[in-house]
Amino acid sequence: MPETATRLPAAGTPPAKALFPRLSAAVRATALRRLGLTPEILEFAQIVAASAELTEAVQDQAVLRILRDPVNVRELAMLLRVAAEQTPPEPPVAVPSTSLVN
Repeated sequence: MPETATRLPAAGTPPAKALFPRLSAAVRATALRRLGLTPEILEFAQIVAASAELTEAVQDQAVLRILRDPVNVRELAMLLRVAAEQTPPEPPVAVPSTSLVN
């Protein structure tokens, strides 16, 4: 009796849709391990990739030239920290009460 190969579900099918988030998490974990990336760096890359403005900016050679200069990198980091300090904290998330007492 011939042995059948295990096949991945076709893209767009319900099993495939369930597989892709797990695959994505596995790919992220592998990237972190192999490249020595921290979760924060990966999140930063995802934020840049999700923003058309940031993606366009980092594709500009003049912007990349500025980012390659350590002095500019220190100043950018400082500006981000100052902006973070001036940003009001997010309001606490309301947790619904599970109490049945009125």
